[in-house]
Amino acid sequence: MKADYVSPAPSPDQLRLLKGKRVINLAELVRMKRLSNRRKDQVRLLDMIGVGLIDATWSALYESP
Repeated sequence: MKADYVSPAPSPDQLRLLKGKRVINLAELVRMKRLSNRRKDQVRLLDMIGVGLIDATWSALYESP
């Protein structure tokens, strides 16, 4: 975990297997992308909104205090 991150990355026990691949649930992925707040993470969140995986309200759930 980087010193400026509010919370750590999800633990391995939060992963699940899907077709033989380890995946994280969508809410945790959005949380990680939102907290990282790098440009590429912002773009990926916009992509998720664009294809209907999430809507704009998801990003607001993880606003910094």
